[in-house]
Amino acid sequence: MSQLPFEDENHMVMFLPDTETSPRYSKTVETHPGTPREAEAPPPLPKENWQCPRKWPFYEYRVMWREYFAEFFGMWVFMTLGQGTSATTTFLTAKFPNQQAAAGEVLVMFGWGLAVTMGLFVSMGVSGGHLNPSVTFANCLFGTMPWRKFPGYVFAQTLGAFTAAMCMYLLFYGRFKDAKRALAPGETMTLKYGGIFCTYPHESNAVCVWNEFLDTTILLFCIMGIFDSHMTPADTYKPVAVGLLIITIAVSIGINSAFGMNPARDLGPRIASALIFRTTDPFTLFDYYFWIPTLVPPFGAAFGMFLYTIFIIPGKK
Repeated sequence: MSQLPFEDENHMVMFLPDTETSPRYSKTVETHPGTPREAEAPPPLPKENWQCPRKWPFYEYRVMWREYFAEFFGMWVFMTLGQGTSATTTFLTAKFPNQQAAAGEVLVMFGWGLAVTMGLFVSMGVSGGHLNPSVTFANCLFGTMPWRKFPGYVFAQTLGAFTAAMCMYLLFYGRFKDAKRALAPGETMTLKYGGIFCTYPHESNAVCVWNEFLDTTILLFCIMGIFDSHMTPADTYKPVAVGLLIITIAVSIGINSAFGMNPARDLGPRIASALIFRTTDPFTLFDYYFWIPTLVPPFGAAFGMFLYTIFIIPGKK
């Protein structure tokens, strides 16, 4: 969160949060120990001082939309690193076929978990670090977040994932071109490399529906425990704990549906891959599988939060 420094009449440097929506916003500041007073607006700066961000035309609107920007950039960091891990592992495995594929899969799982952690560090202090429409949906459903913010959060998350997919493609553009030239007869880029962008099933769609529901139920159930003030031993470790949770789900029960659990993480890059490969295959393959990682996770998330709310959260005496 950015803060605005200025000096009061006693020449003491003050720091004020730039918006009341900040979780650390305070109505009063303290000029001397024990003497709080109402916070005052910082004095205006000269118009020609364009080196100060507060004088930039976009600044005041940035404050209004900061939660959505946090979700966008958090998702962008998370997805760029995660998809980069998938791409690196895929291309290295193709280059060195003697390496065991299982080792590559484990690397992908750890890469995605660490990517989530980095995305949370970027966004959690401003927007709560949802980075997942399923998390946003569950929070709105249980009243911990207003529904009016739901469309903006989901749009920002999906756009962040789409942007990350395009950035990753440009980063590995040469390798994608080489891979396309090396395709065997009957192979397509979507079938061979589409998994870099989004998830595809390793079992029947019916199994994957249950898998996505169970994965997301456990995800939200555990996230509730991580963020519960009665349970969490150290607030600063929350992003790391969520990252470890993603890795745990991935290596244990996520293989059937490629541990999607996140509509934005799947839909944004799926659209990007359809544009890049110039095909509708990402949406039609495997009996239109795309709807499963898009529509099932929110219901699992809501059920996970329901279970924690009913059975774990201590009631008032």
